[in-house]
Amino acid sequence: MTTNAIIIDDDDLIRMLVGSVLETMDCTVAATGETGADALPLYKAHRPDLVLLDINMPRVNGLDALRGLLDAHPEAHVVMLTGMADTTLAESCMANGAKDFLRKDAGPAELRTNLQNVLHKAAAARPPQTSQPSETADGADTSAPPKTYHSEVIAALKARSSVRHFTDQAVPDDLIRTVLASAQHAPTSSNMQAYSFVVIRDPATKAALAELAGGQAHVANAPVFLAICADIHRLGQAIEQGGGALARGHTEMSLVAIIDAALAGMSAALVAESLGLGGCMIGGMRNHPEAVAKALKLPNGVFVVFGMTLGFPAERPPSKPRYPDDGVIHWERYEEKPLAELNDAYNAKLDAQKEAAGRADGVPWTERLAKGFSVAKRPALKAALHNLGFDFD
Repeated sequence: MTTNAIIIDDDDLIRMLVGSVLETMDCTVAATGETGADALPLYKAHRPDLVLLDINMPRVNGLDALRGLLDAHPEAHVVMLTGMADTTLAESCMANGAKDFLRKDAGPAELRTNLQNVLHKAAAARPPQTSQPSETADGADTSAPPKTYHSEVIAALKARSSVRHFTDQAVPDDLIRTVLASAQHAPTSSNMQAYSFVVIRDPATKAALAELAGGQAHVANAPVFLAICADIHRLGQAIEQGGGALARGHTEMSLVAIIDAALAGMSAALVAESLGLGGCMIGGMRNHPEAVAKALKLPNGVFVVFGMTLGFPAERPPSKPRYPDDGVIHWERYEEKPLAELNDAYNAKLDAQKEAAGRADGVPWTERLAKGFSVAKRPALKAALHNLGFDFD
């Protein structure tokens, strides 16, 4: 079940770090505060399932904030945060109604485990909804916080991450067939189904593809590699059987085949993860599309849009936080957004997750984009795709 939380701590990095970990656990961070004085108004505004409250803060400390919050809202599920190993202070907080005590200076793995435990307790303790929300004349709810929704698909997407290390467990052919046959139910323009999958197990072929993808070792090491192909070759044969001929110089057809392949590939990834598998999308298949086509003996009219490694994960990294939805979602028209602020917020969120995972590199997301995309990538791609039967003129 989806949960939501508020985090109150005077340390910006701690708020971002704890928030980024919570968001990988299907927990929405509804709001954050910097002082104990924020606890009561934020709780009233958001009615969170979990309040994470620092002890040592300016103006109003955590212990006083705890007492004031529970006096007004005894149902609040409050867990105290501290960087000190002070059992006396912990006992005092518990005596005043805190549900738990969490060391924020714990290592990344321990912090994640502890947060997961307190989330489960908070969800189990969630009080039933008894009051009716007030509404405006048009039915809009004016008192309740935004409703959160949960489904297995939402949980799977929020937990999705790129897996690059696999166990030695074999992936049976019937499991692969189930994944790919299920993915065939993805949307497809005019029911053309202009895509194909090539399943690759041969070590020599995987090694060759790994080299063509830029030396990506996980391509060679994965138990299975899937080539997700745009395929107008098979489509052309069907059109001929129907009494016509596939139009050439057809930009729309090329786009349709690529979109179809992308939709089917993402669907395959979701089905695979639902069955305990994991993988990583490999855009490096477009580095040398003609050489890839030769290695896989693809006919004219077929090219690999991207690849996907597949296997049973030896480890599954946490999902990366995504760009703020306020910057991505527009209502009725394309809206002007405070992009500089949103970019800064996303830089900070990604940096906090990398810090928590012990992978801090000091390179913000915006700087990484600037380094990677200020010069056009794959300048020969258009000509190569033309040679393979796809047109964008």
